[in-house]
Amino acid sequence: MNRISIFSYASLFLLSLLVLSCTNDADDENNGGEMVTSGCTDERASNYDPDAVEDDGTCEYSRSRYLGDYLGMINCDGALTNVVQSDSLAFSLVEGFDLDDPTQMRIIFENSVLSPVPLTANSIGDSVVVDQSLQQVPLEIGGATVSADIEANGALNLYDNDTKVSGTLMLAAKINGVVDTLFSNCPLEADKLQ
Repeated sequence: MNRISIFSYASLFLLSLLVLSCTNDADDENNGGEMVTSGCTDERASNYDPDAVEDDGTCEYSRSRYLGDYLGMINCDGALTNVVQSDSLAFSLVEGFDLDDPTQMRIIFENSVLSPVPLTANSIGDSVVVDQSLQQVPLEIGGATVSADIEANGALNLYDNDTKVSGTLMLAAKINGVVDTLFSNCPLEADKLQ
C-alpha cells in the first residue's frame, strides 16, 4: 500500500510539473518568461503607466472633464488691453475635429473679439494646452474689421471640483499692413455652467 501511495504522489508531482512547464512555455513564447505589466500605454492619457508594456484598454482621458459651456472674464495686458477685454466672456470647450484623438478639443468664444477664432487645444494631464497659429483672422477693432495673424499659447486648469477654469493665454497678433506684432498676456477665469 505504501508503494501505491508513493506512486500516486510521484504521479501527482510529475503532473504538476507538466502543468507548470506548459504555463511557463506559454509565457516564454510571449515575453521571455517574464511577467508582462499591463496598463495604459498612451502617454496622452491621465492614467498613463510608463511601466506598462501591454495596453489593457483602461486609458482615461481628462478631456471629458473640460467639455462644456463657461462664463467668465478675460483681461489682457500689454498691446491688446483694450481689444481683448470682457467681464462676461462666454465660451465652450467641445470635442476637436480629429475624432481619433481623445485629447483634442476646440475652444469656441461666443461674445468677444476672439469669436471668429476657434482655438484648437489638447488635454494633457490636468491641463488644456493651447499652441496654435492662425492666419488671416478677421478681427473687429474699433468698429473696423482688420485681418490679423494670431499666435495663441497657454494653458487652462480646472479647480474647485471641476466647476471653475483658470489660466493664461499668451496672444501675439500681427495686423496685416497696419502695425507690428502686438503681444499680450491674457488671464482667463470662468465658471462652468451646469
